Amino acid sequence: MKRRTATGALGMALTIASSLSQPLVAWAGPETKQAETGAIDRARAQFRQGLALETAGDWAGALSLFQQVASVKLTPQVRFHIGLCEEHLGRLAAALGDYEIAAHEADEAKVAEVSAQVAARRDDLQARIPKLTIVRGSGAEYATLSLDGVSLGSSSIGIKLPLDPGPHTVEARAAGFKPFSVSFEVAEKEAKQVEVKLERLPVAPAPPEDRTAPRTFGTAEPAKPAASTSNVLPYVVGGAGVASLGASAIFFVLRQNAIHTLDSQCVLPPGNSCPPEAEATYERGKTYNLLADVTLGVGIIGVGVGTVLWFTQKKSPSAPAVGVAPMAARTPLGVTLAGSF
Repeated sequence: MKRRTATGALGMALTIASSLSQPLVAWAGPETKQAETGAIDRARAQFRQGLALETAGDWAGALSLFQQVASVKLTPQVRFHIGLCEEHLGRLAAALGDYEIAAHEADEAKVAEVSAQVAARRDDLQARIPKLTIVRGSGAEYATLSLDGVSLGSSSIGIKLPLDPGPHTVEARAAGFKPFSVSFEVAEKEAKQVEVKLERLPVAPAPPEDRTAPRTFGTAEPAKPAASTSNVLPYVVGGAGVASLGASAIFFVLRQNAIHTLDSQCVLPPGNSCPPEAEATYERGKTYNLLADVTLGVGIIGVGVGTVLWFTQKKSPSAPAVGVAPMAARTPLGVTLAGSF
């Protein structure tokens, strides 16, 4: 069947070749007639060679020659043979496009024979061309789609696209999603659908919170160590003891003065009592004696406890030095108390 088709096309092409010379020559201007005539002669020779290659089944060689002829003069006949070569080379989609244009140009040029031949080839070819439908799936609503590296517009999505038999690749890209790519093969008369689905890129997990480090907000002053009450306690207790000893010394002096006053008022023969005015001095002396004894005991205990605390506690290296000037107190009993800390 292919042999008969090629023979019929060859007969039609020979008729077309003989009619090409007149349009080509008329097309040349007078000033370039000689150069145009040379180009026309070469185109006519190439067209005949292309027909011979078609008969021999060398469709690639014939296509190359017809394309050279088209660069000199592109007629409906030349375009038809370009489509015929593309069809036999498996370029069905391109062949269908050339057939459609050749039919339109043949109708305008009133070339009935070419129109009939194109119509017969076009109907047969349309049934052989594979169809591909690309639809958007989840995540691909706004993705950029491409077929065999060629970007597709929105008008090409969801409809049947004619394409050549063989391998093809559909790709899709969208921000925040993994790239999509699928390769497949289609055969003649096959209808295939590809649904583009995009998978979101994984979100990087947040770094784990360091629970060992304190959480701070803004700028904070470094914490100051609280003053230790145990470091101050020995000085407080010892100071109270020293003060109590000082008070005891005063009361002993007052007691001693009261005794001297009574001695001067009660210088009487033995057996006689003191005068009535000495009674107040006597009561004051008893009070001074009691207070002196109490403050003395409290002072001795305070100084002793403060001294023990000072030697037994762990001293802080940053504690400020506290000093008390040495002081001494002499009691009426002849005991001298002195200390420094």
